[in-house]
Amino acid sequence: RVRMNDTWGPWVATPVPQEGLVLQMHRNRGVVRVYRNFESPESRKATQAALAATSNFRQYKFGNVPEPRVHMLLAPRATTGLGYAYHGITMRAEPIEQMPCIQTLAEKCTTHFGQPWNVGVDVVAYRDGHDSCGWHADDTQGETLIVAVVLQSIGGLRSVKFRPKKPNDKYDDGYGRKRKAKQPGERPLSNGDEELELWIGEGDAYSMDKGVQIGYEHSVPKQAKSGEIGRRVVAILREGKDKQVGHGRDTGTANASLDPPERWDYAKGARFGK
Repeated sequence: RVRMNDTWGPWVATPVPQEGLVLQMHRNRGVVRVYRNFESPESRKATQAALAATSNFRQYKFGNVPEPRVHMLLAPRATTGLGYAYHGITMRAEPIEQMPCIQTLAEKCTTHFGQPWNVGVDVVAYRDGHDSCGWHADDTQGETLIVAVVLQSIGGLRSVKFRPKKPNDKYDDGYGRKRKAKQPGERPLSNGDEELELWIGEGDAYSMDKGVQIGYEHSVPKQAKSGEIGRRVVAILREGKDKQVGHGRDTGTANASLDPPERWDYAKGARFGK
């Protein structure tokens, strides 16, 4: 939807054709691209089996609060030690050669997009519909291109939302607090600004350039009918400024399970999940 006459217009649905869709954003000449069937069913099936068998996923925390998803950061063995850091979380890449299916995907993306992914390949698992990712921009390491490939999506589509950065918005620090300082690219809403909601299915992919990270932020919200949504795994490939992380500096807990964790329902006063 687009903002006109100082108010939001109606949501307009745009189908994604087989050849993909290019979305030119209003701010900073940002571009979002959506790709249909980027990964074949055969490739996804093999990747899903490999990911289910690995013990390389890690659980990270915002302070003492577990992040509602788990990660596995990978990079070529020759560059092992590359890291990715955001909001107090620090990841250290493991050799991508341990996961040949992800290595093949990274090489395919290098051929398609022309980038070596020097911030690594972050394989993110949302264990069920209760897992999520709050509003944020992928800009902590000067990212110039981000490509997300959906490797698994049990229970149907999940949305990725985009909104313009504006002053005093809540930011993803794990506690819903407002930003402590002005963010690059934020400004009050103006006519021509837009919000997006992408519904991305298994095998599909989308990309975001630097202009999108400067002018916008995005999120993966919880699903209203969370019990109907299963595991969703996304490989996120980032190109930006590389960062070296030494042994022992990774802040995650090893061998995180892909099963939904035990959670507390404050309204009902009961535990649910695993």
